[in-house]
Amino acid sequence: MALNSIREFYTKNYTTIKQVNPNLPILIWEASSIKVCMFAHYEKRVEKKAMLNNLPPKNVKKILKELMKS
Repeated sequence: MALNSIREFYTKNYTTIKQVNPNLPILIWEASSIKVCMFAHYEKRVEKKAMLNNLPPKNVKKILKELMKS
């Protein structure tokens, strides 16, 4: 379910996200046997990680917004 939620979120929202945030780098890749997560990298080598396992697409959007605020 987690991968499907990410795929659904990405398909529905990528264009809008890039229009609003053209300099936001986004990298998505698939791999088997891993936990689904989202990373955000900030200045001074700060990194934050959010787990996305079993989340519906609306929660993925919420986590993305939280990471972008930081």
